[in-house]
Amino acid sequence: MQEVVATLDTSPNCSMSVTDVAAAPVSIAISPNPMADLATISTKPDVIKVEFYSMTGSLVLSESGRKINAVDVRRLIPGNYVAVLTLQDGTQYSRKVIKK
Repeated sequence: MQEVVATLDTSPNCSMSVTDVAAAPVSIAISPNPMADLATISTKPDVIKVEFYSMTGSLVLSESGRKINAVDVRRLIPGNYVAVLTLQDGTQYSRKVIKK
């Protein structure tokens, strides 16, 4: 998904413009989605921490290590979650995932 920035000018002679924002330089995928037993993480920079948050914002699962390629999600109850992935440089990305 591409991000878009819109600017608003409230002067009488205003014009509307839209500027594209460069996509994130990192490609991250969590599969399969929906997940059943194992969530596989595909990304070029190493992921060192994965956190799963419920839709109420509660941290329900957290794993950390040198390089995380997969997470056992069997203990999660079925539902929607936000996965927050932390890369080696400290950058964080989030993805919506479903546990079936």
